[in-house]
Amino acid sequence: MEKKSMDIIKIVGIAISIIIIAYVFFFSNMEVITIIYGLSIAIISTSFPFFLEKYLEKKDLEEMERYLPDFLRDLAESISAGMTLPQSIHSASEVNYGKLSKEIKKLDIQLSWGIPFPKVMKNFMRRLKKSDLIRRSVEIMLEAFYSGGDMANALFSIADTTHTLQEITKERESILKEQLLIIYIIHFLFVGIIIALYKILIPLLSIQGGGGLFLELGSQLPRDYFKILFLITIIIQSICNGLVAGEARESSVISGLKHSIIMLLVALLIYSIFILPKVYDITAELDKDIVSPGEKITLTGSVLIDNSFVEGANVSIKYKGGFYYDITDESGGYKIDLYAPNKRGLYDIEIIVKYSGEEYKEKIQFVVK
Repeated sequence: MEKKSMDIIKIVGIAISIIIIAYVFFFSNMEVITIIYGLSIAIISTSFPFFLEKYLEKKDLEEMERYLPDFLRDLAESISAGMTLPQSIHSASEVNYGKLSKEIKKLDIQLSWGIPFPKVMKNFMRRLKKSDLIRRSVEIMLEAFYSGGDMANALFSIADTTHTLQEITKERESILKEQLLIIYIIHFLFVGIIIALYKILIPLLSIQGGGGLFLELGSQLPRDYFKILFLITIIIQSICNGLVAGEARESSVISGLKHSIIMLLVALLIYSIFILPKVYDITAELDKDIVSPGEKITLTGSVLIDNSFVEGANVSIKYKGGFYYDITDESGGYKIDLYAPNKRGLYDIEIIVKYSGEEYKEKIQFVVK
């Protein structure tokens, strides 16, 4: 990918992060879970382009290393046929060596300008300094050039050794891929267990007090407590598993950051689907289900979000084409007196609850006889 395109992706990633952070701190309700979730997404948006750049750069180097033995053998064969080193490189510049072809053409151009061969190869080695395999191969080539030995045999030997090292690396990577797969499986099994705990076990438990992070002794733990706890757990687990995967796969903790991003991104997506959405429950009950025309009836109920009573929610009752209003008290309850119509029949009462910019609806019926 061109540098200009990569810079645009970086700018977009940073812009998305700024928008997310601005939304979290200026337009959201400043809930703990919203802040943690938003910052996690912002960090991923910012860091992803940089890791994408490193990944693409690494893939290019791997392709160059893959073609390096072929390039060295072709040079050796050309020298054996009587060509000089510059002539051999010129001949190789017309062959397709994937990403390596671009660098070989640079070698050919610099040699055609009269730049000495050692300096040209040192420039080549400097440009590709992140590849230990290419750097060592060029160093050995230069040693053979300075010593005045048989350059063709030296190049054949370097090519064979390089190819052998690549085969050993491939075999090692195939073994380590199994370890990497196991780490990913363990990670997503852990995420699955978290989902199961939240969806199945927690609703069955009646947990009281004792060590709550935000609660006093004796109070019931709300779902938000577990949402925050599980979100923090998933973030820590994703980062740590990713670092372990990087160490196991590439012997580099820093390289494991890309695995951390992948694990965290997928885990947050699963979390968004199964845990993050709020569970609301609006109860509504009439003191009488069957009433006489014009009789007074009392509507009572409560509003719960994530198993916690909601105080200060606006309750609108849509009834007979009009609206009646109330606000929930500290126990999430509301109470409104109504009068039955004078005409017999089946009637609907719609309860509309507005809270924190969100709207929830419920409907009940009663009969006038």
